[in-house]
Amino acid sequence: MAWNISFMCVKASKGEIDNIIPDVFYKSDENLFFEDATSYRMEKAMGVTELNGWVIITDVANRVTYNERLPLNVSNNFEVKTFYISETPIFRTYSNGKSLESAKGIEELDTILSSRKLEAKDNYGETKSIQLFEHEILNGLKDGWIEHLFRVKFDKYELD
Repeated sequence: MAWNISFMCVKASKGEIDNIIPDVFYKSDENLFFEDATSYRMEKAMGVTELNGWVIITDVANRVTYNERLPLNVSNNFEVKTFYISETPIFRTYSNGKSLESAKGIEELDTILSSRKLEAKDNYGETKSIQLFEHEILNGLKDGWIEHLFRVKFDKYELD
């Protein structure tokens, strides 16, 4: 089963979340597990946590991937990276209100991995996306996805 989920990562502290999450969202719950924050049951809500100096936002509705308005806007004040974990992966970086780097599909993601001197673990888009996430957000921690991301708690932000 494919993930098909988006993550928006913002180089910021948890105290800066109010400057990142649009005002149309409110915090409705706390201490969600990773599995809950990435579940289809989130519907239009977002999961938010802080890890390794990054605010990590889960978006099962994939708005941060298919509508670049939020990442571009947030990048006016923060470094932003988006990941679409899927068999047709998408990766983008933003800064100063501009898109700096973009890769769509396995072949383009392979180019990004090579540019970072990373050898792909396998040929699956999801694995490559996770591998790039570990490198970019978790400072290269192997198995950091499971060892670290699965252990943090997320806050749930729902639409008003």
